[in-house]
Amino acid sequence: MYVAETLKNRILRVVIHSSGVFHTSVFHQFSGRLGPTSIAVSEQGNLYVARFDFAETSKDGLITVLNPDGDVVDDLLVVGMPELTGLWFSIVTGKKSNLYATESSTNSFLQLNTAKEE
Repeated sequence: MYVAETLKNRILRVVIHSSGVFHTSVFHQFSGRLGPTSIAVSEQGNLYVARFDFAETSKDGLITVLNPDGDVVDDLLVVGMPELTGLWFSIVTGKKSNLYATESSTNSFLQLNTAKEE
């Protein structure tokens, strides 16, 4: 399980051990922006992380793509929409997955291109 810890600007990974004990570690530490607000996992296992910042301090939004090892593989710029609040994939087996996002400063609902994943 992954947890967005917004004000610490990081993603935590929580793993349950066979004994029932939960182990938590920092999966990825970001710098800049307020912090991650949501996570969506693609069919390929990459994490798409919405990185919120206030419209007063940033003009564009940013979604960072992390591979299963926690390394940054891509950044998706969302022009004119810095306050990203939600991410999710609609997955139809055998067809293209669509990434959707919500943004609060413009009250927008977005469909984003993830063509690099295909």
